Amino acid sequence: MDQSRKSILIVDDDAEVLMALERLLETQGYRTTTAWSGRDAMHALQHQRFDLLLLDQDLPDVNFDDLLQRAKGGRTPARCVVMQPTGTGRRTVSTLASPTGVHGSVCKWEHDQVIAIVRDCLGPAPGSVHPRRALPALA
Repeated sequence: MDQSRKSILIVDDDAEVLMALERLLETQGYRTTTAWSGRDAMHALQHQRFDLLLLDQDLPDVNFDDLLQRAKGGRTPARCVVMQPTGTGRRTVSTLASPTGVHGSVCKWEHDQVIAIVRDCLGPAPGSVHPRRALPALA
């Protein structure tokens, strides 16, 4: 595994979301780890360093603020992007950048937006391609 690639922890309790985003971001040149629950994410954050956390806003098993604090509390705090099921209520990166550590919000199914916000946080991965060429839209 190439340790020089930027690492992203994707946290969502929906297996379809995890697989789609993992494939999308790996195709774009990022290194990914997935967590199916807030507890799994907390464990991963204890044992590994991540450059970015893509976090489902509605995890049933952990308090969002607790997970965010864990992400911020590491030696190298990860940036956090909140994933929402739809674009409703979505805010821009600039309005969410604050002491809370949240750097943006995105609809988890809008792959162009996911790539755009990941690139805004981490920069493009070496050799990355446009998401429409990398992964067809899910049916």
